[in-house]
Amino acid sequence: SLGTGDFTAAFCAVGGGSCDADASSNLTTNGSGDLSGSVTIPSGATTGARALKVTHSGRSALYNFRVMGVRSISLSPASGGLGQPVDITTTDFDPLAAVTIRGITNLTGPTYSTDPAIQGQISASGVLQSYPYIVNDKDTAYIQVSENSPDGDPTTDKAYAAFSPLSASVFINSVTGQRTGVTGYARVGDQVVVGGAGFVVSRASGTITALFCAANGSGCDPAATNSLSTNGSGDLSGSVTVPSGTTTGSRSLKVVVGSGEAFTPLTILGTRTVTITGDVGALGLPITVTASNFDPGAPVQIRSASSVSGATPVYTSDTPISGTITSTGTLTATSYTPFSPGAIVVVETAAGGGDPAVDWAAAPFNSLVPGTTLSLQTYKAASNATNTGVDFGSITSPKQPTPLSGDLNQIQVIDQRYGSFGWSLTATLSNFVGTRVNMSKSVLAITPICTTIGTASAPGATPGGSNQNFATPVTLCTKDTQTGSGDTTSGVYNIDGALTLTVPAFQSSGVYTAIMTVTLA
Repeated sequence: SLGTGDFTAAFCAVGGGSCDADASSNLTTNGSGDLSGSVTIPSGATTGARALKVTHSGRSALYNFRVMGVRSISLSPASGGLGQPVDITTTDFDPLAAVTIRGITNLTGPTYSTDPAIQGQISASGVLQSYPYIVNDKDTAYIQVSENSPDGDPTTDKAYAAFSPLSASVFINSVTGQRTGVTGYARVGDQVVVGGAGFVVSRASGTITALFCAANGSGCDPAATNSLSTNGSGDLSGSVTVPSGTTTGSRSLKVVVGSGEAFTPLTILGTRTVTITGDVGALGLPITVTASNFDPGAPVQIRSASSVSGATPVYTSDTPISGTITSTGTLTATSYTPFSPGAIVVVETAAGGGDPAVDWAAAPFNSLVPGTTLSLQTYKAASNATNTGVDFGSITSPKQPTPLSGDLNQIQVIDQRYGSFGWSLTATLSNFVGTRVNMSKSVLAITPICTTIGTASAPGATPGGSNQNFATPVTLCTKDTQTGSGDTTSGVYNIDGALTLTVPAFQSSGVYTAIMTVTLA
């Protein structure tokens, strides 16, 4: 019949030594000497295998007891690529407790990840028995282990540890078909050899998506053929082929593996092109050459070729000049003097890492040969390849005069007379013949444009007046006797014009056509 003040209780090492401070208790005995009551484990009590020691009047009794600490878990690894198996070690969970393992994206709430929860079991010795937890949600920030009800309270009997999915990254190692060290640009058909890290692990070729997108990773073209795969650490390797039709310009290469993705800048270049100031000029006089879509930074030569119809140009003996392509793939305006007709070629040099057999582009160059020819082309090449007339479209019969717009098909005048001559280009028009009735030619007017082509062409070409009515012959362009750098009036001139057809009010419906006759004299 002892009261609560007659006993002391402490948690000690097994065997009764090295005790912590006395614990609070309410122990008593009855008339038969049976002990009852409770002992509160104090804050800071030593954890692990211990013994509860109860003492009265110098006499003690021990009861072996395990003092559990705060539940905790540790992860191995604590960061990794998506798909990475994570081993979990638990400490101080209830022995034999059934537990749930889940990913958490935000502790507030909490918000669980999209990865499925898995079940586990704590052993009698406190070891978690479960398969490794696999992280596939890129937003996972923690992994949690909680004891299941009814034996446990999942809201309190839990612990979590931080997990950091590796941010996926991709980089370009090389581009096949380009010069050594190229990483920033590619062309259709090139293979872009890439590397990367932080992706879903152990993905085989054929399960990864590669796309060419806008610089910010949006607005992607259709998926590209690739040989990409990831290893057990989430490292990416393989190549991506730039498909036909890929959008050119400042773009990016994006790789998508499961829920992880990354992109890196890549410029997609179009077909190499060369432009010269005038495709007809006098030999021995300088022209200006520009180029685009060449390899950035590439050393190039500007050369004359007699023919570019084969696989490689047939170069002339004209002395080439050197240049360098800018970082944007262009050749800035460069002066070059041709002494042979045929074509002007810009070619990347072998010394700079290019392949002169394929890394080139050309523009045609025809020389002005002294003679007596004054000629015109009414359908200049590339200006109207289908040789169609001017179509003003259709309109419902108007209640008031209504103008329709059109453009004159470009005409080119070539003067090779090499003397002191002038010329004029005029046009007349027939009346418009309709399905049922006709329409006067006076309904059509023109404002011509006359452009001198190339530095070798003589000045002095003047367009006719604006808004000329075809009721009478109109003047498209005239050339006076001013001479150019060759002391002649010869040259090449392009003539265009803005046409206005004013449909009269209440004009009868039908299809109307007229014939324009152009005269060079």
